[in-house]
Amino acid sequence: MNPIRIQILQILNEEDQNLSKLATKIGLVSNSEISRHLSRLGEQSLIRKERETGRYYQITAFGKAIMNSLDNFVFLSINSDYFTDHSIADIPLSLQSQISVLQNAEIISGTGNVMHKIKEFMELPIKKLRIIVDSGYPFLNTEAEISVIVPESMNTTENQEDPSLKSFKIGLLPSVPITMALCDLEIGIIAFPRESENNPDVSKCFYIQDPQGIKFLEQIWVFFWDKAQKISN
Repeated sequence: MNPIRIQILQILNEEDQNLSKLATKIGLVSNSEISRHLSRLGEQSLIRKERETGRYYQITAFGKAIMNSLDNFVFLSINSDYFTDHSIADIPLSLQSQISVLQNAEIISGTGNVMHKIKEFMELPIKKLRIIVDSGYPFLNTEAEISVIVPESMNTTENQEDPSLKSFKIGLLPSVPITMALCDLEIGIIAFPRESENNPDVSKCFYIQDPQGIKFLEQIWVFFWDKAQKISN
């Protein structure tokens, strides 16, 4: 669990490296110290020297399996301040085990900053928009094909009868534990609930623009949409 050894494994999980390149990528560590860490990793069969020249280090199949397990741990540890009091228990276990795909997401803090980011998001030239929300949902982009999941307790009549909306579909759930927005421009936002509550905490969210993170949000959307009672205008 030494952080330098974890970093070495992360680098080798992407590409084989020689000693000097590893030292350069990690920085502030001498070649002799890197060599010591490499020896420890080799003793545990996590890495090995490639056979052709013996100069490059590569991760083993065992090392890759360990890294697949470690990714979540490393991500949760880095963001321990958030995950100490925020829960991901409302999404399926299969998705909880993929939470590290959010490692490239931008974390937006502060309700005002989050709302501003959502406003910017809604003003994009979106053609397809999927939203999960537990409160009012004023949409600025009326040309988009919109699907929204809301709590059964919300009054959706006005939105269903709004003639300015091009296409609007509603899914109803007894409660909505997360807030999420996902569009066809491969941009998404998600906020999880505090552990002691059952409603999303929109004072801090993950803003996602990478393919893995978007795929993760799509899977969350499908999970909740399949459970929801559908209403169409």
